[in-house]
Amino acid sequence: MRLFQKWQRVAACLLAAGLLSAVFIRQGHAQGGTYEVVDLGSLGGLQSKAFGLNNSGRIVGDSTLSAGASVASPFTWTAGQLTSVGSFGGEGGAAFALNQLGYSVGYATTATNRKHAFIWSDIFGKLDIGTLPGGSFASAYDINDANQVVGQSEIGPLVDRGFVWQSSTGMQVIPSFDGTGASGANGINNKGQIVGWSATASNAAHAFILSGGVMTDLGTLGGSNSVAQKINEAGEVVGYAGIASNSASQPYHAFRWSASTGMADLGTLGGSRSMAHDINGIGVIIGTSEIAPGVWRAFIYDQYLGMQNLNNYLVTSGWTLQEARSINDKGQIVGFGINPSGQTHAFLLIPQSDEVPGGEPPPCTVTPTAQPILLPQPTALQRVAPARKPAAKVRGR
Repeated sequence: MRLFQKWQRVAACLLAAGLLSAVFIRQGHAQGGTYEVVDLGSLGGLQSKAFGLNNSGRIVGDSTLSAGASVASPFTWTAGQLTSVGSFGGEGGAAFALNQLGYSVGYATTATNRKHAFIWSDIFGKLDIGTLPGGSFASAYDINDANQVVGQSEIGPLVDRGFVWQSSTGMQVIPSFDGTGASGANGINNKGQIVGWSATASNAAHAFILSGGVMTDLGTLGGSNSVAQKINEAGEVVGYAGIASNSASQPYHAFRWSASTGMADLGTLGGSRSMAHDINGIGVIIGTSEIAPGVWRAFIYDQYLGMQNLNNYLVTSGWTLQEARSINDKGQIVGFGINPSGQTHAFLLIPQSDEVPGGEPPPCTVTPTAQPILLPQPTALQRVAPARKPAAKVRGR
């Protein structure tokens, strides 16, 4: 790891922030060109998956450690180097997201096979942030630049709640709409706005946004359930929601939500199901969609071209991109698919219309001021769509 003088580290952070608007302008239509595919390899096993990516090109995910292994371990990837994050003495874990400072979050198993949420940095290593009281399982799914973390934890056997964690308060429960049911938190932005899902009084699961102490039900696309996955700095939310159908297969579609437009159906690539996993600063969305029953392909979506199969934009052939999981403001994309050798591997897509070098994240020692996160009171739970009939939950994270 390179060492920096204090003034150099601060200057790097300020430069990164100052270039942000220029990145937005330069990227433009993210689907206008083609992509080079980089195989991120593995930690020694036959499988790897990438889940998170920041603007500096650092990537996190999970990978098996040996050819015969079935349990994956969390990793971080920087400039071609794959590094194991390790566990808390158990068999493995996964890293799901990271912020612009390079801090990553996920879960790792303990020696007693419990799963604890963690924060990891190459500066201080891996920090166990535990579980909510009463639980033996927790996973962190997102982290903002103030190192505020969201995720999901047990509070008892098979009883889950969403949580928000920060160093000043520890792990706090995000309540459900019905006051007693399950909830989960999947995304947080630098304004402290949180998105996820919550049980409703009608025994369904609905996407929510928590902002300023108010937890708002985002509704569905006509079906029973919905899940919010990520939120960008403009407050645009993506996820997936059930649609009105008499089919027993429970179809659901990717959605984009904003306060001004409400929930918009992004459609599919021809099948009956799709999921949006991430949205970047200029509103480009990525995810996965069926093209036929049980056959999934990675997609990219913007307001000009709609939903497109990412496999149609590759410079080289031989890959089958199955899921796109994260997109940064440079238009780089990570996820996983089947590589030319027939193995499930993590990939990085680099847009050829805007060559972007990889490299280390800004070596910062300072973080943005944490925005206060107000948790909702019962009177602050809002509903923007009528309750639907109970149905089985749609595909989980």
